[in-house]
Amino acid sequence: FRQESDLYYLTGFAGSDLTLLLSANLKQPLLIVPKPDPTRVLWEGKGPDVRPVARAINAQLISTSDIDGEIMKHLR
Repeated sequence: FRQESDLYYLTGFAGSDLTLLLSANLKQPLLIVPKPDPTRVLWEGKGPDVRPVARAINAQLISTSDIDGEIMKHLR
């Protein structure tokens, strides 16, 4: 896995499963992550903690099972 260069530049996060939403209509950026999947955690272990990333860029952290729906909700 190689993180998208733009996302890495903006967040400093090299892990996967992270969506950054920037919009002039939002007061602060949104950092959207999928809700933890117990089966995935069992096999792959607990993923990296993204709370420090959210604090570092002053973003609202959202954990959801519907990332596309969350993006559309905030872009309307």
